[in-house]
Amino acid sequence: MIARRCVLDSNVLMYHLNGVLNDKLEKLLADVLLSDPCVSVITRIEILGWR
Repeated sequence: MIARRCVLDSNVLMYHLNGVLNDKLEKLLADVLLSDPCVSVITRIEILGWR
């Protein structure tokens, strides 16, 4: 069986950091973060250059 992995997008992470996600989405994001998500090089650069 192949494990499922999520790819995090920089917009979702920025919404989280700005506190604009509702409780349901925050819970979903917390679960995704605990599941060892994939983060692309582009997402890393966008987050590091943000703010």
